[in-house]
Amino acid sequence: MQAAHGVQQDVAVTRHVHCETCEGSGLLEGASRTPCRACGGRGQVIQQQGFLRIRTTCPTCRGAGSTIDPDDRCPDCNGLGRQRQQESIKVTVPGGVDSGMQLRLVGKGEAGDPGAPLGNLYVTIHVEPHSLFRRDGLDTYCSIPVPFPTMALGGEIRVPTIHGEETLNVPRGTESGKVFHLRHKGILPIHGRGQPGDHHVQLVVDVPGDLFEEQEELIRQLAEIQGSDVREKGFWKKLFG
Repeated sequence: MQAAHGVQQDVAVTRHVHCETCEGSGLLEGASRTPCRACGGRGQVIQQQGFLRIRTTCPTCRGAGSTIDPDDRCPDCNGLGRQRQQESIKVTVPGGVDSGMQLRLVGKGEAGDPGAPLGNLYVTIHVEPHSLFRRDGLDTYCSIPVPFPTMALGGEIRVPTIHGEETLNVPRGTESGKVFHLRHKGILPIHGRGQPGDHHVQLVVDVPGDLFEEQEELIRQLAEIQGSDVREKGFWKKLFG
């Protein structure tokens, strides 16, 4: 129901954020980075393999072109400029989402290099099954029991949908398993773009487990009129003594 109508969820996320002490620079106050001695500040090194010269990222500074002396590193992040942090992020899930869809939260991802903006967080949706409704795209389905007299003689019943109850006119002589379609009573598309899905209701005869003596007698009379073969009264009691 939350996936159908939308919801706000708090999601616990562990990610790297910019260090508050050094503001992501990785440096002590007043210190500065020094050019990398391995690549001369270029961030790349050239490797010779026979006649080939291959340019690769400098393994010492990892392409930054500069390094931080151990004495100049921020003590809280050890010169990395990032710290691991767990926080609760409020995610707005729009109505109409389905399993496998992703939501992108701009600026809620990992911290990048010093001075770079935060990355994005992608949240993958998993919709739990419902006890009554089943879903196929924007269409919804349910199966409900209906008393035999209503199926045989017709009448009005109230059927559930994801938007509440609706009145359904059951025609006389409706067979068990008959499916009725309620147009536009299914799931609304995301952000309301397009037509809502339909709701499909299957009616099945509700067979009572326990009958009063008067009810059983009436059903036996109906079976006799229709020529239906039924068990004798007290059959199982006689069988097992």
